[in-house]
Amino acid sequence: MREFKYRADIDGLRAVAVTLVLLFHAGLGFEGGYIGVDVFFVISGFLITGLVLKELDAGHFRLSTFWARRVRRILPASTVMTVVTLVVAAVLLLPIDYSHLSKSAIAQQLMLSNVYFWRHSGYFDGSAELKPLLHTWSLAVEEQFYLGYPLLLIVLHRFSTRARVLTLLGIAAISFAASEWGVRHFPNATFYLLPARAWELLIGGLLCFMPAPTRLLKWQSNLLSLTGLVGVIAAACLFTSTTRFPGAAALLPCLGAALLIYSNGIHLSPIGKLLASKPMVFVGLLSYSLYLWHWPVLVFMRYWLGTELTATQGLTALAASVLLAYLSWRFVETPMRKLRSGQSEMVPCTAAVCSTFAIIAASVAVIMTSGFSNRFSKETLEIAKTDLPSSWTGTAVMADNGSLPLVGQGDTSQRPRLLFWGDSHLGSVVGLCDDLARDYGITAVIAGHPGFPPLLEAWCVQRDNEELLQWNQAVRRYVRDHGISDVVLISRWSIYVDGRSNGDKDMLLVDRETDIRTPDFAAKALKASIQRTVGSLQQDDVRVWIMKQVPEQTGNPTQKILFSKIFGIPTPVGSSSTNNRDRHQNAERVIESLAATDVRILDPNPFCFDTAGNSIIFDGTRSLYFDDNHLSAHGARHLLRSTLEPLFAEVSRQVRQEVVTD
Repeated sequence: MREFKYRADIDGLRAVAVTLVLLFHAGLGFEGGYIGVDVFFVISGFLITGLVLKELDAGHFRLSTFWARRVRRILPASTVMTVVTLVVAAVLLLPIDYSHLSKSAIAQQLMLSNVYFWRHSGYFDGSAELKPLLHTWSLAVEEQFYLGYPLLLIVLHRFSTRARVLTLLGIAAISFAASEWGVRHFPNATFYLLPARAWELLIGGLLCFMPAPTRLLKWQSNLLSLTGLVGVIAAACLFTSTTRFPGAAALLPCLGAALLIYSNGIHLSPIGKLLASKPMVFVGLLSYSLYLWHWPVLVFMRYWLGTELTATQGLTALAASVLLAYLSWRFVETPMRKLRSGQSEMVPCTAAVCSTFAIIAASVAVIMTSGFSNRFSKETLEIAKTDLPSSWTGTAVMADNGSLPLVGQGDTSQRPRLLFWGDSHLGSVVGLCDDLARDYGITAVIAGHPGFPPLLEAWCVQRDNEELLQWNQAVRRYVRDHGISDVVLISRWSIYVDGRSNGDKDMLLVDRETDIRTPDFAAKALKASIQRTVGSLQQDDVRVWIMKQVPEQTGNPTQKILFSKIFGIPTPVGSSSTNNRDRHQNAERVIESLAATDVRILDPNPFCFDTAGNSIIFDGTRSLYFDDNHLSAHGARHLLRSTLEPLFAEVSRQVRQEVVTD
């Protein structure tokens, strides 16, 4: 029977992992701190595999007992966190956000949190930083893994160690290959779903089959331990939001964690002794509750303040998280991990089932009442009507078979001459385009795809680039095949050059050959792609219009306006023209350089700022923004009519002239 005993150094490694995650999420350093989750996966795979193998060798492993232990380990603390989150949300969140939270709570209770957040990671599903249960995706991955993994170990236990190792290696290799392929083609699914993550847990599991490091000399053990720690810390320091992850990049932190676990298996190296020190072990013991509580605390603080947190605010949030984590560990985790004398395994399992049904029932009630909208006055709810931007998502097939959506009079007897091509920012103006097209008696085509810049041969970080290429090529064919005379490009240009305003670089344009991911190269890539697109269109005598980006805000204006009304604080103002000029200057420099090539530039900025130089976010009745960068449909009608009306007037005039000539 194999020996498998408690190791304090592994609790210390947990402390390292959770600290990296917390600092990353609080914006206090370690841009790659998300790799702490991967370290957790390796640790979990090692510990669970070791425990299962020990019991299988002893001949007393029972699936029911194993799953009951997992229930007691995971569910009580996560249930308390979820209940408290839902209660706090009832006070703080707006109706639409409360409904979204309740849907994620249902998924979390059904161990499908990762699937839910994969399916709801689109543009109009809200910012990831403001989803209080987003962090539970990693718990769902582990829960799903441990539903089937023990069964596999039971089957493999009948075979030789060699056969078991080869089988697990084969599964890990397939999972790793799926991860490396998927991170290039389906990055969101690869990040969230088990098939592309299983290899990380299996790395930890395979450690249990390795011979004990008894033959390692002291200096060798110390070197391996140091190498492992360097691998983990290097990944946390060097990786960013632009790193293709998980994929091959995840090997660095996962193998680093594996080296730390293996090299300290018999005797502790100096690093192992540090990990096994009392302060590190204490943090490690709190790590699960710390992970559970830190994210909702950060989300609610960001939600309340409406901006990214300062260093002081981030530290305050983490301090509150530590207090909540200690209370959770002391009064929930610890008492529930062991059965009381004479208590049946069914008691905690029955309680778990009851709590699951209760949370699901409460969440359904929230959804059915539209986020308990009666918490707010009619005036407040009117402000909250942000008119979700059009989420029409075109496909290459739709473009090739001529079925892209139309707006305007819809008279199919005359072919459309005008086509709008863009990303989610096009969605904000679809309603206005429909109004103007009807006013001027023309039909316009909408070629929109959220997250896809309207640029030929563009290559974008964290996007399905094959689909992006096919989509833009299909739109270009549509323009040629349908005799489109005018094309308007509308996009969130700055995000493809400088990333998000919070520093994330997860949507930069990159050079396909070098894959260099920096703002300087992104600006060059934008210039090359936009020149390529304009040149291609002008070869067919298509007139090209490009609309500059609308002002971006710090936080969600609707939320800020509502809080001002609810709590009687001064009405907020929008972001300044100076901040927006700085934010958009790199992208606008590229756009303005095209004026010499007969490109028409549409500039909304003169109509989007008040006399004090602040962007207009409120018309006295309703918010004009959907989130921090998209106008609502109402906002677009209010702010952009003067920008787009000359375009429709000119296209309409040309259409009339052509009719007279014919």
